[in-house]
Amino acid sequence: QQALSNARSSTEPAAERSADLAEALLFVGEAHRLGGDRAAASRAWKAALAEWPAGQAQTPREIAIRALLLARSGDAGAAAASRARLQAMGYRHPLFTRAMQQGG
Repeated sequence: QQALSNARSSTEPAAERSADLAEALLFVGEAHRLGGDRAAASRAWKAALAEWPAGQAQTPREIAIRALLLARSGDAGAAAASRARLQAMGYRHPLFTRAMQQGG
């Protein structure tokens, strides 16, 4: 919740603030998933995708976060496309790889 509060009150440019909020919502969703509340997790992940800044260049880390959000939200096709893009770049962060192996 602190991460959400920080992201919402940030003075960064709108696109960065949206990306920060989306990442915070990813963690909220993960907390709900680990707590067994799949419906709340799904709502958080979908809210994160809705916050994601459109049309901006993305770093490999941001592509990975979005791929995980897509996978967790059930959009396997879009998640696979992002994952393929990351693999083509040589992106192999162990936490991302583990998360994707655990069912995205």
